[in-house]
Amino acid sequence: MIIDGDTIRDEDDVAHALGHIQNEMLRGVMQEYLDRDRDDIEARQSWRLISFPRLKKIWEDHASMGVVHDTRGLDTIMEICLENTAKIWINSMVCGHTSNSPCEYINDCDFLSEKLTEEMVEAFWEVWCDDEKGCSRISDYGIEPLYKECTKIMLAPNDMQKLCAVDALLQVTHMQSDLAAWFVEGGSEALSELSGYLRDDTAM
Repeated sequence: MIIDGDTIRDEDDVAHALGHIQNEMLRGVMQEYLDRDRDDIEARQSWRLISFPRLKKIWEDHASMGVVHDTRGLDTIMEICLENTAKIWINSMVCGHTSNSPCEYINDCDFLSEKLTEEMVEAFWEVWCDDEKGCSRISDYGIEPLYKECTKIMLAPNDMQKLCAVDALLQVTHMQSDLAAWFVEGGSEALSELSGYLRDDTAM
């Protein structure tokens, strides 16, 4: 996998690349929040989901032919997995679910057009990071296992292992319906439809 022009070869490369992705996502998430229409009390954080029809087609092709034809689609799915994992960590951090002080951590990065205040943090978790059902996109359980699977995604040397690594990450989300809905159209019900598609001989 290549991130920001660099090829990922080992876990040290992964740690550096994940840090880069997380910092870039943090910059984007917080600037989007500051640039929002502050008179719109229903304004929400932008969020990408994996297209379930595309995901299912990739899984079905592999199940029937043992190959991945839509490699571009698989790359997009991997990007969304990495992006949404980073966003969930960011939301959890801003909402006080990590050991970091949100204002200190973000203001120390010194990349925003204005300093983050405690009032801004409160408004962030009250509405901004909610999903369509009004649940905040944060997780105490999911972040560590999601990042573990992100490491496998980034180290996967070929399409078969990329597919298996993505499948493993989606299984983590499948254990908790909120998480599944933050990654794939249709959430846990859609993922249940995919159960059993991957062949045993592709297991990592």
